[in-house]
Amino acid sequence: MVDSKADKATTLGGYGITDAIPNLNPLPNNSLDIHAGSFGFVSSILESSLCQNCYWADSRWMRHDTSKPAVCVAVTNGRANIRKVAAGANPIVWTYDATLMDSNNTYSSTQVDGLLVPINTAIDKTNVNVGQINKDLVVINKTLDKKADKGTTLKEYGITDAIPNRNPLSGDSLDIHGGQYGFLSSISETSLSQNCYWDGSSWMRHNTGLPAVVMAGAAGQLIVRRADAGANPIVFKGQATIIDSSKLATSAEVGVARIASDAQIDAGNDDSTIVTPKKLRRGCSWSIGRNGYFAAPTWLGGWVLQWATTSECLSSSDYRYFPTPFPNECFGMLFSLMSSTQGGFGNNFGMVHQVVDSSRFLWNAGGTFSYEGQAFCLALGK
Repeated sequence: MVDSKADKATTLGGYGITDAIPNLNPLPNNSLDIHAGSFGFVSSILESSLCQNCYWADSRWMRHDTSKPAVCVAVTNGRANIRKVAAGANPIVWTYDATLMDSNNTYSSTQVDGLLVPINTAIDKTNVNVGQINKDLVVINKTLDKKADKGTTLKEYGITDAIPNRNPLSGDSLDIHGGQYGFLSSISETSLSQNCYWDGSSWMRHNTGLPAVVMAGAAGQLIVRRADAGANPIVFKGQATIIDSSKLATSAEVGVARIASDAQIDAGNDDSTIVTPKKLRRGCSWSIGRNGYFAAPTWLGGWVLQWATTSECLSSSDYRYFPTPFPNECFGMLFSLMSSTQGGFGNNFGMVHQVVDSSRFLWNAGGTFSYEGQAFCLALGK
């Protein structure tokens, strides 16, 4: 009887324990797979995190291995954030924190003692040595006490199908703390949730006064859903697909590339780096109007094209100016007399122009103008 009590089982079900998370996919080396059926959730009121080489130690973030970098995907305050940091000493000071999306059964001694009175009464009626039996029962009782309360951990009971709480936190906070690897997996949908949970039929907020966000893996996509504070059940405002596996590159196409330097972009020979939108715009500018210009990016040569409508210079010091100074020089200009020139074109015999410097020029035309010529000019430079 005592032996069967002590060695009742090695599983949660064998003890009738129903409030622990079963370890459905045990892995070696303390690796952990939070292995669900159709759906899997990690939910909390304030913040839920998916972490690699890092964990929350109740007051600060710590690396498991200080020689390796760490990354944390967190859903918090209606947002989905990615945090990362290089290898270094603990505690962690995150060097990158970017928002992906914003929302805005055993017997106790008391129970066993309660059996002694009816047992003693029954034995007394059979004229058996009650005193001896009472002594034996007291021994059994003490033994049961020791066996029933033999430990406070799963290991001490020999239970092998539960997920141990390796990093206990205060305030009912929970850290699903794996060894080398940590997984949360399911067949249909796996979620990392903040201030929300699935109750079997609807999404519900823990606190209706706070926003909620869910990062879910479903149907080959990584999806972020968010909702503002409000009444339950939750009606999400919409969802954004971060990754669609049907559109991912093949294994042969996937890789890691550095950002190209300015010199590499200008040379145009490197095929192992990538170019950011900011670098694409480097040196590129424009002003579009009746008078205006376009400056090509430096990696396209940095040439500048300008245009303007202008009146004829009345003297050698009556300068006309480009819409913007050329950074280096003007290569040359083209002119075309405009119909707004008074007196027409009947006796005109040509134009002369001079580029004084990178910001100004002179031009005039011969003919029978009644006042001064009007022209459209086009200039090319760098």
